[in-house]
Amino acid sequence: MLGTAPGPTWEGCRDVALAAGPWWPLSTVAVMMHRPSALWVTDDGRLHADGEPAVVWPDGSHLLSVARCRGPGK
Repeated sequence: MLGTAPGPTWEGCRDVALAAGPWWPLSTVAVMMHRPSALWVTDDGRLHADGEPAVVWPDGSHLLSVARCRGPGK
């Protein structure tokens, strides 16, 4: 409510939002990710990196993505 001081629950959610990467709080569980250590996008915001991962996480996992690229036979 407006005009009330934030309680411990709100402060905990705020701390998670500031420290974590993307997260989705659902009714019975929260899905959380680390912040990526590298993220490459095009000028229009699409994931893209030529010859290297477009997203890299601190544990070394990564995602390859080349914007506007079609697979064989398309």
